[in-house]
Amino acid sequence: MDCSGFDWSQADIQDWEVECIRQAAAQGQYLITKHAFQRMRERGISSHDVRNVLLNGTPVSKDLPHVNPRRAPGINIEGDLQDGRRIRVKISWQEKYAVITAHEVEVKP
Repeated sequence: MDCSGFDWSQADIQDWEVECIRQAAAQGQYLITKHAFQRMRERGISSHDVRNVLLNGTPVSKDLPHVNPRRAPGINIEGDLQDGRRIRVKISWQEKYAVITAHEVEVKP
């Protein structure tokens, strides 16, 4: 399996994309951008939280590069933290997998 990016030709998240993200997370083969670190610090989200979401979270959407130029391309994965918060992690491809932001999302009853 070629784990070098995403299939930007379709909006559906592919199983191989998720498998590659989880493999990279398990092996520590991803980076967290400066922007993501800043946002994580502001929002009380740790690197451990992000890794846990990448390993165990639910992929919820894919932002394609040609659809909305204001949104960075990537796959959004959500997961619950031990303190009850749910966060969304966006991971993209920048020569390797790269977390580009992480933020809390509202859990709807």
